[in-house]
Amino acid sequence: MAIKDGCGTSFWLDRWVGDGEPLLDRALDSARNLDPGQPVAAFVNTRGEWNVELLAEFLPPDAISQVIGVQPPIAGSGEDVAIWFPEDDGRFRVRSAYDLATNEEELARDFDWRTIWRWEGPARIRHFLWLAARERLLTNGERGRRHLTEDTACPLCRTDSESVLHVLRDCSFSRLIWLQQIPSSECQPFFGANLHDWLLHNLRSQNNSLEFGITCWSLWRTRNDRVFAGKIITPETFLHRVRAWVPVVRNALDKDRIINKPSPPARTEEQIAWKPPPPEWVCLNSDGSVLPETGLGAAGGLIRDHTGRCLSAFTLNLGACTITQAELRGAVEGLQVAWDRGYRKVRVQLDSQCAVHLIGRTDTEEHHCAAILARFRELRSRPWEVEVEHVYREGNRCADFLASRGHVVPFGFHEVVSSDPMLSYWIMYDCQGVSEPRLVLNER
Repeated sequence: MAIKDGCGTSFWLDRWVGDGEPLLDRALDSARNLDPGQPVAAFVNTRGEWNVELLAEFLPPDAISQVIGVQPPIAGSGEDVAIWFPEDDGRFRVRSAYDLATNEEELARDFDWRTIWRWEGPARIRHFLWLAARERLLTNGERGRRHLTEDTACPLCRTDSESVLHVLRDCSFSRLIWLQQIPSSECQPFFGANLHDWLLHNLRSQNNSLEFGITCWSLWRTRNDRVFAGKIITPETFLHRVRAWVPVVRNALDKDRIINKPSPPARTEEQIAWKPPPPEWVCLNSDGSVLPETGLGAAGGLIRDHTGRCLSAFTLNLGACTITQAELRGAVEGLQVAWDRGYRKVRVQLDSQCAVHLIGRTDTEEHHCAAILARFRELRSRPWEVEVEHVYREGNRCADFLASRGHVVPFGFHEVVSSDPMLSYWIMYDCQGVSEPRLVLNER
């Protein structure tokens, strides 16, 4: 669910936070007598913030951090919207539903697919290796899983169920081939690894990754020739073909690198520093941060005038959220501070291109950040001037510091005094125009 006004979503029963588990399943014993139909809006205080004290009475700390990571409901912002979290745009697709059902999404996160796509060999073999890593080759074992056959045995050796690893390594024919190619000292780790570790280790080898990939593909072709055409070859003939083909492929690749070597994108070194706003304007710099080991997010920002003088600074502990949510929450909180302080010409500087892009889009009703974006647009529509621009990280140092600080403060919003020693240091750094080099892609 994308929470907007929080009135149509049950706080305890609906799957609106975290991994989709209802909060009632994680509630403390003190929540037994509560009305399970309470809306999400019931847990927001009069200031429009999450009522952390109330949440602490009924939920454990890990669940509280996930609740706080969601933009609090805003009265009058519209009805809550059901979205499909596996997709960035929130729209349901059969492909992502299938990935969830088969755990392919988890595999995609854990497996280093770059090793396969960077393998320097023919594209058709690269695609074959990708299918093998996905275990999507139509072996008898896979055909049996799909109820296309009752015979899952290997058609070559008939000794075991035919899996991808069996075809490529453990079949008696394949084993004979590999024993001719690898040193005896490497046999135990070679034949003992699981499919994914086996593929990654050998494709990363600097000495034989090309021969390894070609051998795997040739083993699959040999299996298919025998099954569908009745062709049988000896291990000696197989090895002769592979060893004759490897230098041909390597020579072709070398020629292709020389002839079609792409020129690197043109980049120019630029000195990047903080950019002050024009006179009569203020500049809001904000940033977000998420710790990869915990998934806990924070944000921070500050408002400065054209001389660099700090007018206001803040930091936020957001709980569990994505980096995009953290970036946007920092911008929203900064805009609210600017409005409350009476500034009516505000230039927002963000170092997240994704956040800037989302702010400029109009089709985000089903995006998982829809509530935060709606809040940003509501603030922006008020009678004032708000400009949003992307800046490089080197020009957003103060906000980066404040976002990092958000990880060590209690949940919620905290004002930071401009006299804070570390903040004063970074403000002085920017006011003096200190710059840092960055290679910037030339615009074409």
